[in-house]
Amino acid sequence: FTDVAWMDDVSVPSAHVRHNLEGLGIVFPPRYLLSFVMDDPAEPIHRADDMPLYFRSRMAGVLGLSLIGSEFTERELADMWREIALYKSLRDTTPDPVLALLTSQVSEASTSSWDAVQLSSSETGKGLVLAFRGSTADRHARVRLVNLWPGVSYDVSTPRGWAFARVEGATLMEHGVDILAWPHAASHVFVLTPVGQ
Repeated sequence: FTDVAWMDDVSVPSAHVRHNLEGLGIVFPPRYLLSFVMDDPAEPIHRADDMPLYFRSRMAGVLGLSLIGSEFTERELADMWREIALYKSLRDTTPDPVLALLTSQVSEASTSSWDAVQLSSSETGKGLVLAFRGSTADRHARVRLVNLWPGVSYDVSTPRGWAFARVEGATLMEHGVDILAWPHAASHVFVLTPVGQ
């Protein structure tokens, strides 16, 4: 009877939010699962250590904000708007997506692993992957993708459209995609576009 539901009164840390999304997203449509970015001592938005992580940890569901804009610097606001724009573009890429967990469900207690989900749209054939590196996890992870068309080639690209591979769906599902850690953020996003779509 509602468009969205707030998953949990506890909206921090990001690993807790992802734990909820990764579990509930198997049962409920991702576009039903609401969580908020909030300023919290555990993950402060002011002078944030990793603002992309805080925002992207909520992007598999519905991204909400509970912040007072006037409290932030112009740079912080610009960083937030960039993440909101990314969320909107990803939401448009995969309308009415299905969520698949590509790794074990993240645990707040463990920082030694990666966690990743794939959102796939049967309407457009497109998909996206959101991957997150635990603070002590290996610098490299391989995730096998799901719900792709086996005989179709996919452009694997950044959200801004820079394609770094063209691979058949069957190969992506059998062998997966390698993800390398980078120093600027613990979150990684890439888009899967069927060639010709």
